[in-house]
This record gives sequence, C-alpha cells and structure tokens, in this order.
Amino acid sequence: MSNKKSLTDLVNFLNEIKEERGGPGMTLGNIKKRVDRQFEDGISTSEISRILSGERKRIPSETIEKLAVGFKVPYLKLMSVAGYLPESLAKKIAEYEQQPTIDGQAISEKEIEIIRAVREPEESIPHKRRSQPKTENDGDAEVSSTKNTSEVRI
Repeated sequence: MSNKKSLTDLVNFLNEIKEERGGPGMTLGNIKKRVDRQFEDGISTSEISRILSGERKRIPSETIEKLAVGFKVPYLKLMSVAGYLPESLAKKIAEYEQQPTIDGQAISEKEIEIIRAVREPEESIPHKRRSQPKTENDGDAEVSSTKNTSEVRI
C-alpha cells in the first residue's frame, strides 16, 4: 500500500460498503464464508474486524483480493482505493465504472433500449388496435363477421 491516506481510504470505503449494503449478507461471518469458498487460506472474522477498525497498518494485496471477494467489490477497484495502482489506471477504472452494468458486466446502449422496452412496454412498443367486427343489418337478422368467422343473430 502506498501510504497512510490510502489505507484510511480503503478502510473508509469498506465500511461504507458494509453500511450501505447492510443486512444479513454483510456480517463478518458471511464475508468470511464468501472468502473461504474461494481461497484455501481464507480470512478470520477477527482479521476483517481489525481491518475495518483501522488497526492494521499495512494490508497486503493478497488480503485485498480476499476482501474484494468477501465484500463483493471488483478487485481492481479495491486495489485502486488502496493506492496499489497508478493514478492513470485508477482514472480509467473510474471511467469504466460509470458505464451501466448488469452483474458487473458492461451493457451496450442497444441492450439498455431492450431492457427499457421490456420494463415499459406501453411506452416503448406501439400497440395495434383490434379491428371491430363489421355488422350488417338485413331486416330482422343481424350478420356479424370477422376475418375467420360469421355469426347470425335473429
């Protein structure tokens, strides 16, 4: 990690994520479980707690990788916040993060249009009017016909 400010930024960022997402999925135990599923040498809840409280003076990149998994945050984002990446790369990452995504995957303008059409069909897709059946009056009998059927009422 490049300096104390970067460490403080990382601690603040992780605490914000934990607070924003809240709920049962962001307990230290659940964060640990997510890490343990992907890494043989996981991370302890006490270690996570020490990191979040700012007790750690240095956090190695291997631990940041584990934290990224545990907190469900892109690894490069955490590396950027922690000061491990050059400023130019951090800016590119920030620009990329401004793109709309679904499950972390960037989506195109065309995909956005499709999503909007599905979510808002009445506004996005023109509806055809149903044609009314023709009605002819033949004295006392009324003949109603549509394309495929005819009905006579007396």
